Amino acid sequence: MKSRLLTNGTVLIIIGVIFLLRNLGIPTVIPWVNLWQLWPMFLVVLGLQILFPRGVLSIIAPVVLVFTLVIAFLGAPLFPWTTPDYMEASFPLQTDVSHGELRVQNVPVANISLQANTALHPPAVLFGGERTLIGDWGATQRDTSGIYTVKGHRSLGGQFSTFNGSRAQLDLSINPTLDWNFNFDIAVINGRLDLTDLLWSNLVLSSGIANLTIRLGTAFADGAEIHINSGISRVALEVSQDVGLRITTSTPSFLHNLERSGFDPLGDSYISPAYLADDPPKVHLIINSGISTISLNWI
Repeated sequence: MKSRLLTNGTVLIIIGVIFLLRNLGIPTVIPWVNLWQLWPMFLVVLGLQILFPRGVLSIIAPVVLVFTLVIAFLGAPLFPWTTPDYMEASFPLQTDVSHGELRVQNVPVANISLQANTALHPPAVLFGGERTLIGDWGATQRDTSGIYTVKGHRSLGGQFSTFNGSRAQLDLSINPTLDWNFNFDIAVINGRLDLTDLLWSNLVLSSGIANLTIRLGTAFADGAEIHINSGISRVALEVSQDVGLRITTSTPSFLHNLERSGFDPLGDSYISPAYLADDPPKVHLIINSGISTISLNWI
């Protein structure tokens, strides 16, 4: 059998099994960080297909592919030479700042966590991550807004090998007294954004691959928006039942689930039952993704 057919068949089987497990409600975690680190192996697989298109040796390419995926899913224990060097820094809170804008830019790959800082007198932003992940950072001020920027390393080069599959970590603790805008530019992002106790108006995420859990409370500004622009995305929403939720997406399967969950069509969007009421805060989720899987859990 041709190597190309074996490899393509293997890929389709793996993808099919992953989506089947998700549809059956069986938790599956796709290790995007590890896959990003091991992407050159897929070039090796293509090369093996060309060198050994037929015969007994044609089995080598699919075997290497399966081996690569096994390494990716097992993760960090197979890479004992990785030694994360964790750093921590903060942006102080100026007395005349009432709004904050956090920009995370040019980060190649990260496990991210974001939550409110519950300390007595927290800084504007407390952040931590690997030194190989974070390039530089700085703060500016415009009127009553503080603009806080964290940038990825400008030239990773060989330092990619220091990324541990489970610890390409970026931790963000946010001062809950400011009205926030968030702008994330991360090529491959995995993690959890807990906005429960934060006042925020806008969240924009731009990525190639996104695997995120987003938890919403009721503290956001009325009319707040979340924009997710991604080639491939998996988004798990945890939303308070007191929130009026409007969702705009082109994912057919999720639109069907929204209808079964009591959402009603409104133009090109779907709205929750509470959206048309006068009292509840309202948030608009806009997802532009080539391939997306979305789940919604009321809390």
